[in-house]
Amino acid sequence: MGISSSVSQRSPFRPSSLLDGLRDLWRPSAGQIPALDALRAVAIVMVITGHFPDLGKTQFPRYAQFFENPVFSFGWTGVDLFFVLSGYLIGRQLWREQERTGKVKVGRFLLRRGMRIWPLYVFIALLSPMLVGKWSYKWSDWAFLSNYVPGRVDGGWSLSTEEQFYIVAPLAILLCSRFLRLRGWLIALGASLLAVSCVRWWTARNLLAAGFSVAKIKTDIYTPFHLHNEGLTVGLMIALLSVSAPTLLSDTSTRRGRVFAAAGITTLVAVTLRAANGIVFPFLALALIYGSAVAVLLTVNASRLTILRSRILYTISRLSYGMYLLHFAVLRSIAPRVAIALKYIGGQNPTTVLLTLVGTIVCSALLAVVTFVLIEHPFLVLRTRILGHSHETAVAPSYPTSMGIPGGV
Repeated sequence: MGISSSVSQRSPFRPSSLLDGLRDLWRPSAGQIPALDALRAVAIVMVITGHFPDLGKTQFPRYAQFFENPVFSFGWTGVDLFFVLSGYLIGRQLWREQERTGKVKVGRFLLRRGMRIWPLYVFIALLSPMLVGKWSYKWSDWAFLSNYVPGRVDGGWSLSTEEQFYIVAPLAILLCSRFLRLRGWLIALGASLLAVSCVRWWTARNLLAAGFSVAKIKTDIYTPFHLHNEGLTVGLMIALLSVSAPTLLSDTSTRRGRVFAAAGITTLVAVTLRAANGIVFPFLALALIYGSAVAVLLTVNASRLTILRSRILYTISRLSYGMYLLHFAVLRSIAPRVAIALKYIGGQNPTTVLLTLVGTIVCSALLAVVTFVLIEHPFLVLRTRILGHSHETAVAPSYPTSMGIPGGV
């Protein structure tokens, strides 16, 4: 307590705070959920791997077919895994606050999220003309509407989707919790999933009638919030169950068996939906599959799966936001040089392809360390000083208490 008090009195932007930021990247706090750290680390590696083929096909044309492997072609789905994780973490925080106080402080919630998201995003948005080589700004980046009007910030559409979710979710919980209980909320969220599928069907039908190709339709209905939010909704449903019926995801053999069975059935349904219609149901299928994975891992105590407690996974999970925003620039400017150097040393072969991918991930992580220490961490410390610590606690804390800000909150 004395340590935390003395730290909180210092400026978060002082030079010595760099060490605090580095320690925070390596020493998990008591509020961490190892399973979710692991999934977040997997998600960012998936996203980078999914964006790697464009570079790979250019630098390693001999292995162009290699990049059709599902490891690469399905990497983009890591964004939907992020959506499920975000829906769960934010939903759990909001529903715990509603359960504890009977209301949700929307303004305070938005400020907490803003101090986590905005500093690095604004930094990248300011640099975006230089990063993409187009010397102008786009208003949609600054209004968080780039999921409707394309902006300059690479990957900004998903952050716009998240920001819109941060507004819709607390307002919905604030306004509807007095009328809805557990069953009512589950029905309402299920109806939301159905509504999105119906709107996707109606939109695709109209675009097909207008003469658009299937490929063009898939592109046009990929980013809008109202057409691609299923992961966030499924995450909210899991969060609601974890708060309202905490024993449902408890680490007991009986409960775990039921969750595993439900996850298996849900995954089968998801695969069936995806096979039935690849335009209407792809994101619903991904949300159900990744939601099942989250539910299953939440029932597994980290002591049973020691890999979940890996400090490397924790560090990558803390860096995932920065890695997401920065890896586009790495792929554009740094990774080609890494590929050229590796080809000079070892020629074109699968090993150099793999090492280039690993180098891309490592470079993204190293840049994210810099931005975390210089930008993200100081604002997280400032947030704690202004707003205090989040009341959210872990499902099953598995790390020793340490200084720092709980990741993802």
